[in-house]
Amino acid sequence: MAAFRARWMLWCTVALLLFAIVIGGGGAEAPLANGVLEAGGAILLCLATARHLTGRPLPPTAVWPLVFLLAFLLLILAQLIPMPPSWWDRLPGREAAASIYALTGDKTVWHSLSLDPEATRRFASALLLPAGLFAAAARTNHDGQIILARTIVIGGLLSVMLAIAQFVLGLPAALFPYGRAGAAVPTGLFANPNHQAQLMLAAIVMTGVLIRLGPAPPRRHRRERVPFHPAWLLFPVFMAGAIMTQSRAGLILLIPALIMAILISAGRRGLARFFGLSGIAVAVLAAMLAILPGGLARGMQIQLELSAGGRITSLPDVLYTLHQFWPWGSGFGTFVPVFKANENLDLMGDLYLNHAHNDLLELLIEGGLPMAVLLAAALAGMAVRLWRLAMARATSEPVMAMAGFAVIFLAVLHSLVDYPLRMHSLAAVVAIALAFFQSNELPIELGPRTSGPRRPEFGSAG
Repeated sequence: MAAFRARWMLWCTVALLLFAIVIGGGGAEAPLANGVLEAGGAILLCLATARHLTGRPLPPTAVWPLVFLLAFLLLILAQLIPMPPSWWDRLPGREAAASIYALTGDKTVWHSLSLDPEATRRFASALLLPAGLFAAAARTNHDGQIILARTIVIGGLLSVMLAIAQFVLGLPAALFPYGRAGAAVPTGLFANPNHQAQLMLAAIVMTGVLIRLGPAPPRRHRRERVPFHPAWLLFPVFMAGAIMTQSRAGLILLIPALIMAILISAGRRGLARFFGLSGIAVAVLAAMLAILPGGLARGMQIQLELSAGGRITSLPDVLYTLHQFWPWGSGFGTFVPVFKANENLDLMGDLYLNHAHNDLLELLIEGGLPMAVLLAAALAGMAVRLWRLAMARATSEPVMAMAGFAVIFLAVLHSLVDYPLRMHSLAAVVAIALAFFQSNELPIELGPRTSGPRRPEFGSAG
């Protein structure tokens, strides 16, 4: 019965993950889909909590991410608690709002720290999906992790196949789930080409996992020591999906993603193959860039337009907004209204900056010093985990953990110039990657490879 419940929860996790990849790429343009995914995440979180309390505890390594999540939720709750006007008036950045309240006769009303409590509540509800997926995936055994990795690859294939159809058919509006992108490039299942590129990067890393840990194909000759795995053919497919988006960050991060994926797939004893495949990957990348519409010149032009979308030119105003609300923040989800008050009038146009295009800065604007402390604690926890994995690499290969770290690392780097984790689909993928990174997986012992790596079974409690 316990095994049946474990498999049942695994397939619920797989279904929600794939559903999130398919319908969770619209952001604010898909409120109904977001609500459905958040409800699914809440149900999965309740189920995982019930299993934890009824004798099937989570692995010890999953404790610190859940502690971080709880502290994050407490910070959000603190921003929603009303406070006396004498306290609220002393908060930095409230001068304009205090003047408005004085004119409307609301100066004696208690207000919360968040300047838009409804937006802060929406921000909190967006955490339900990744929290539920992480709590469910953290107790999954090795075979379950392989299934989840395959799910991410399948989701990437669905998105890249749609992107190819969009490209081949001339970008018809009917093939874009959220309307055709302003940059007139294929976006797959997403509203934004940058987010499509990020899914391609995660799929590339997970493809390396499937090559390394998946069932090895039969060998045709006895002397063949490293059989060819069909999943190698997925690398150029996902590379094409990333290149078609013409995303600056996606193209830059494509190289480290390929290096990480090939290192994972080749193993520590496959360095010769790594160098050979790296050369092939670079050649394929150059060929794909050459056949882009407009050729290489168009690609270079896109990379040189650093002020596109106001990301660079708006940075001084973003930093000023951070200083204005430091150290207590403006409230999660309030970036748009607080930034508009500080936006340079010479840079204003028909479009507005919906995010800071630097998620770390945006979190600091909205969460202030407490958020900075939480981020520092998260980085310290990841550093400790990495140190322990590095010590284990002397005798073993923690493949799933390193693949999870690679996906998280690429997402964090992308967050410095965009907001990929604000998309439900990408937040779901990173939540699974975090579960891999914190898993109690028994690492693969180094030694001569047989027809497939040893795949140990272990319980949900590690």
